[in-house]
Amino acid sequence: MTRAAPGAPSWRRAWKKEGGVPSSVAGRVRSWKLGLLIAGGVGAVFMHVWIRLTVLRVGYALSDARQVVRKLENEHGTLETQWAALTSPARLEALAGARLGLRRPLPQQVVTLP
Repeated sequence: MTRAAPGAPSWRRAWKKEGGVPSSVAGRVRSWKLGLLIAGGVGAVFMHVWIRLTVLRVGYALSDARQVVRKLENEHGTLETQWAALTSPARLEALAGARLGLRRPLPQQVVTLP
């Protein structure tokens, strides 16, 4: 086995002498691994909760948007019905006669172009 340098820390000398990792270092490594595992698990739980809350919030926003779309579609249908009623030929002819004094032209007043 190789010997550690004389000025090296005691754990390094013990490592070189025993041919492996000293128990104090192995315990620290295990603690770090356990700490990282716990931190990763907590992080995964937080990520899961955050994703679920985001999905819930987006679901509510989508529901609100669907309600707005339904309302606008109903309003569009109502406006189309009003447009059809207001632009009907019979109504326009009656308004033209009543407000402007217009009437249909007589046959001799119609000029046909060649």
